[in-house]
Formats: sequence, C-alpha cells, structure tokens
Amino acid sequence: MGPQSLHGLFGWTDILKKKLWRLRTRTKVKINVILTDGLVEDPSVAQAQGLMEVKYIQTQDGESLNDALIRNRICINRENPVVNTKHKYFYQVQQQMYVTNRHWSDFVVKGSQSTGIFCQRIKFSREFWNETLENLQAFYDTWIAPELAYPRVKYGLSKYDYRSE
Repeated sequence: MGPQSLHGLFGWTDILKKKLWRLRTRTKVKINVILTDGLVEDPSVAQAQGLMEVKYIQTQDGESLNDALIRNRICINRENPVVNTKHKYFYQVQQQMYVTNRHWSDFVVKGSQSTGIFCQRIKFSREFWNETLENLQAFYDTWIAPELAYPRVKYGLSKYDYRSE
C-alpha cells in the first residue's frame, strides 16, 4: 500500500465519520451503525471476504509506532506487537465480524508522527464472542431493561440494583 493510497484510506474514513456525525446531529435521530472501515477481499484465503478496521493514533516526538501501540495498550509485546485481547479495539473488531458474518479483519494502525503502519489479521473467535455476548445480555437484563421499564435515573433517582431480589 503506497503513501497516496494510505492517505486516501485515512481521509475516506474521516470523511465518512464526519458525514455520519452531521447526519445524526442534523436529524436528531440516533443512528445505530456498526461502522467498519472497509469490506475487503483476500483471494489467497478460503474465506475470501473480510473487514478492515483502520485507526490513526497520536505518537509523541521521536516515539516509534510500536512504542505508541504499547503505551496505549493497543498491543502487547514491544518486539513483536500483537493486538491486546483486552483492549476495546479488539472487542470492536470482534463485534463487527459477528454482525457482518465475516471470519477475519485486518486491523491497521498509523501513527501521527511515525512513518510505518501496523497491520494484523484478527480472526473471529466464536468462544470469545459467546462469552462477551453472555456478559452483554446479563448487563442489559440487570441494568438497562429495568431502567427502561421503571425509569429512575431519568428522574434523578438512584439506580436500583434488581439483582438483590
């Protein structure tokens, strides 16, 4: 990927996100979108269709991209960085693959003051997602559904813990 295509890729995602924000602000409607930065194909693998998620992070003067990835806890292992499975970006990519029914995603990161890019192919993990989905369902059942049925926070009351019943 050359510098021009990389710039175009990052420029495209910024434009799309700004347009979605303006649409959401102008219409006062909440838009639920699983926004992935690209649907891509790799004919060299059995499951050719995948996703691409692109991030642009701030790097400090003289800091390498690997150091910034470690500092932000996006990756672990400074010498051979691997995406941290506890980081929100990993959860985001897994959710995108679940929703779009894709089996892999290329996770690409560019630093503001670094010349290189980081790219790792993340595979969908059914076990990880089943556990995450179970936790999300429990959170919804415990906190969101009761608040929707019997609003308290909306009226300035404290949250009620329905788990104790």
